Formats: sequence, structure tokens, C-alpha cells
Amino acid sequence: MIRARPQATAAKPLTEPQRIARLPRVEQPDLGPEFDLKYLHPRWHGRPDAPALRPAQRLALYWIETARGLVGPIGCGHGKGLITMLAPRAANARRPVLFIPASMKNSGAFSREYAKFSKHWLVSRSLQVMSYESLSRADANAYLEALRPDMIIADEAHLLRYHDSARTKRVARYMESEPTTVFVGVSGTLTRKSVKDFAHLSEWALGKGSPLPMDWPTLEAFADALDSSTKTPDPASFGAMRPLGLDLSGVPFEDWRERAQRCFGERLLATAGVVSTGDASVGASLVFSAREPAVPEVVTDALATLAATWTRPDGEELATPLDLARVESTLRAGFYYRWIWPDDKPDVEWLEARAAWNRACRAILSRDLARFDSPFLVAAGLDAGALDDPLAAQALEAWRAVRERYSPTPPVEPVWLSDYLIDDVAAWVVDRLDAGERGIVWVQHSAVAAKLAECGLPVFGAGADPEASHEPVIACSIRAHGTGKNLQRWAHNLFTSWPPSGSTIEQAVARTHRAGQDEDEVTATGYAHDADRFAKSYVDAGYIERTTHTRQRLRYGSLCPVLRDAVDT
Repeated sequence: MIRARPQATAAKPLTEPQRIARLPRVEQPDLGPEFDLKYLHPRWHGRPDAPALRPAQRLALYWIETARGLVGPIGCGHGKGLITMLAPRAANARRPVLFIPASMKNSGAFSREYAKFSKHWLVSRSLQVMSYESLSRADANAYLEALRPDMIIADEAHLLRYHDSARTKRVARYMESEPTTVFVGVSGTLTRKSVKDFAHLSEWALGKGSPLPMDWPTLEAFADALDSSTKTPDPASFGAMRPLGLDLSGVPFEDWRERAQRCFGERLLATAGVVSTGDASVGASLVFSAREPAVPEVVTDALATLAATWTRPDGEELATPLDLARVESTLRAGFYYRWIWPDDKPDVEWLEARAAWNRACRAILSRDLARFDSPFLVAAGLDAGALDDPLAAQALEAWRAVRERYSPTPPVEPVWLSDYLIDDVAAWVVDRLDAGERGIVWVQHSAVAAKLAECGLPVFGAGADPEASHEPVIACSIRAHGTGKNLQRWAHNLFTSWPPSGSTIEQAVARTHRAGQDEDEVTATGYAHDADRFAKSYVDAGYIERTTHTRQRLRYGSLCPVLRDAVDT
């Protein structure tokens, strides 16, 4: 019997997990000093005292050459700055643009590094340097269109992690319109808490060679399984990772996330175009410790009231957990911010309307509704009738009637309940001076910075340049100087408030615990009353380390008993 020849069927398209699983697994090449010659200035060729690239720098430039892109979770101190200056040569780019933080550009830190490296290396002469902050300005689109870069280099690339920020949207639109543009993203903290932080960066750099999902539903499943979170993951989410070789047989459910993180980290590390630093680049040891000054009753009472009623000491009611965390942070430092009213007369109508709306909004947010998880979405839901809450709608209407009186709120001033923290910082500074040690006080709140300046401590905020200082002990804004600065002349760090983010602590500590540190030991000290924030950061650091194979200082530094207890509990 003659059978009809079966009709050929179209190949079923791969799912995103299948695509990722089928990506070639590569081994990092062993590159020797001969690799450096194409980047080293000819005057140094053949000289025994010629400078050499570091291993991570060689690998990064190799993959920019061969993969035409780079995902670089490269730890602080491994020489990311030189990578960004040599990257255009690796890609043979004619119109490269480099994005850096404004604090690096405006303080002259980048210019000094560029001048230093240009003496030895064939750094790009056509490199256009732009700050992330200027990328957020309205004219940034016109600038990109006029420049038409064929290469975008993002130093501190985590500053492009937020999908809804203007800067990220502008780069995304450009990469979509010019898909052949080479993208290089490097950061010591490429991810903070979620793989969503850098999935789009990986896609820009590697395209279909990205080891992260390129469709949102699969990325959501990966994130649920992998992210640093106190939320219990959906067991079904781990199914999306099984094609990557995730084996959970015999593993208790509470350990699934950590196993999945390690599985993903191995996949990431074996991807062409990815360079991660799994080793420490600093010879100095690192010790995390905590000071324990007595917290006065006026502060503990204010914190207790805040926790129980969500109100500041002046009676202002708060709406969101973020508002609560901000006020809690200031109270732990001994102060809070209050409004400054015209003619010193509180606008009672404005205050009452704001408090009523915050109260109503907080009640809705506490219901944990997926579509209404921010004040903006709650207001939109009430406007559209999707939320049926007449009292909340009434409170919103009353608030809208008065909120434009101030833009966006009245100015504020600090109200100090106690100087106990300032006094303890001063004692720490005196101890450093008496011991002949060099230290940095890392400051989160401008009110604390102002108090320290009154005490005579040199304070470096936005626009100032701590690298040029020769003072033995200084204070630095963690927002302005916690990334991108070479501060290894100092070896001791005091955090007036532990940042509740592993990436923020990693970056700040790496300003002093980095290559070029001459001391045998670097210390990072915070306060025992912030130990819970330190513990959250420690969890974040574990996620970062397992998923990107980038060693985190929080995880390999020594912890004092107070911090160890907080981490263990």
C-alpha cells in the first residue's frame, strides 16, 4: 500500500526557558599579557615596567570584541573605569557615548582618571561623556538623535534599572530604533533585589544571546523564583527554570529559592558576553561592626508611637510603608522634619485634608489589592469607579481641592529630639584622630550633615570632591559619593544610618575597601539600632552573590556579634 508522504510541519518556536537553556555554555578564555598590546600605548611595548590589564578587564574587552556587547556584574575595584574608556576600541566604535553619575562627571573624578589612563592606554578620543542626570532632561532625546551613537557604555549601569524612569525609557527607545548599537553595561551592583533590574540591560547587550527572559510573563516567573524577597514564591514559578537544569528533588521548599539562584548564576556565568568577578580584589581584611549608644527615651517613645499609629511627633499621619520607613530613619537619628508655615501659622485645612486622604489611602493599600498598590493607582481607581469606596473618594476630592496651595508641600525644617547620635559620631571622630587613623562618616540625611558641619567636620555633599581632600576624617553624602569615587586613602567607615539595601552598602564600602588600600584592615561601622536594616541588606547581598557570582563584601566581611545575631534571626 502506497502511503502519502507526511507533510512537513513548521518547527514549534522555542519558549524563553528553552531558548536560554540552549544558549552555548562557554568557558572564559585564559588571556595573557599579549592581549594587552592592542590596547597599550606603543611607547610601552616591550618594556618590563609596562602596565598590565587586570583579568576582568581583559575578559570584558574580549567579549566586547567577540560578542559585540557586555553584561558586566564586575565588583568594585576590578577596574571598570578603564574598561569603559577602552571599550570603543574593542568594538571599533566611531560614535561612542558613556553614561556616568553626575557626581563623577561634575567633580572632575572622571577627567582625572581619563588623563591618568591616557598616558598608558589607547583610550577612546571620540568618547562623549554624559551624566545619567542629564539623560533625564527633556532635551536628552534630541541629544541622542543628533549624536546617533553606535555604542552606548553604561558605567554604574544599575542607574538604568528602573523601567519607568525617563533615562531608562530614552535609552530603551534608542536601542529599539538602532538595534545594531553596541551596549556595554558594567556595575559592581548590577542588580539590587530583582532580576528585573537588569533583564533589559542584558537584552540590549546580548540580544537573543541574553540569559534572561525577553518576554514579561516568563521574566515574572523567574523573578518570583529568584528575587531577594520576604514574599513566599509560587511553587509553579520554579517550573519555568527547569529547562535550565534546576533540580529540586529532595530539596525542602524553603531552600528552593537559594537553589534556583545558584542554578541561574551558573547559567549567567557560562554565557558569552558576561563577565563576573567571583574573587575579591583587595588584600585588606574587612570588618563590619556596630556601636551601641544609649538611645534616649524621647526617641524610643517617638518610634513606638510611629509604629503604633503611623504618625510623626507633630501629628502628621503617613500613608505608605515608604513614608513610614523614611520617618523611622530620621527618628533613629534623633530628629524628624516638620513643615515651615507662612507667618508660622499652620494651614489646618490643608493638614486635615492631607491626613484624611493618607488615612483612607493607607486603609485601601492595606488590603493588598494587586491593581491598587500605590497612592497613584488608588486615586486612579477611585476616579474610574474601579474602587467602590465613597469615603475614600470624598477624602480624595477634599485633598485635591487644597493640595496645590504648596508645591508640592511646604518647606521643612528638622526638629531635634536628641543629639545622642551626633555626640556618638563626634566621639568616633575623636577616636580616629587620636589613633592617627583616617575615616569617613557616611551621611544619609542632610540635617545630620548640617549638624556635623556645625561641629567642624568637613562635609562633602553634591558637587564637592572628597577625593581632593587631605583631611584625616571627613563626612560624605552617601547619595552623592557612595558610588564611583576612589577613597582608598581612608580606611574606616561610620554609617550614621545603615542603608536597607545590599547594593548601597556594597558600593559605599567599596569606596575604601578597594585596590590601592594600604591598610591591613578596613572597618565599616553602623549602629545597633539599625541592625534590622543591616540584616535586610545581608539577604540582598546573598541574592546578588548567588545570581551574578559577584562576591559581596557584606557576605565575606567579618561580622561583630550584634550584626551576626541580627543576620541569624
